[in-house]
Amino acid sequence: MSRVRNRWQVECIHWVLNKTFREDESRIRKAQGPLVFNVMRKIAMALFKQDETKEVSIKAKKKMAGLDNDYRSTLWSLGLKRASRGFPLNVKFNDQSAITRHR
Repeated sequence: MSRVRNRWQVECIHWVLNKTFREDESRIRKAQGPLVFNVMRKIAMALFKQDETKEVSIKAKKKMAGLDNDYRSTLWSLGLKRASRGFPLNVKFNDQSAITRHR
C-alpha cells in the first residue's frame, strides 16, 4: 500500500510541475540545463506550498511572485529562514526524470 501511495505522490509532483510550470513544454535540452531547471522548479514549488500568507493556488502565487517584489521578498525570506534553521525545503530529488525526459 505504501508503494502505491509513494508512486502517486511522485505523480502528483510531476502533474503540478507540468500544469503550473509547463515542464513538459520546456525547450531546455543541453548539458545539465534540464536537471538544473527541474531543481529550480521544485524549490519554487516547495516555497509556494510552504507560504501561508496567501490563500491562492500555486499558479496564482507564481504569477504574484513575478509581478510583486514584496511578495517575492517574502518567499525568499521564508526559504532563507528555513535554511538557516537547518530545515530542508521538503524538495524531493528522487529521480532522474529531468534528464531522461528531455533526451
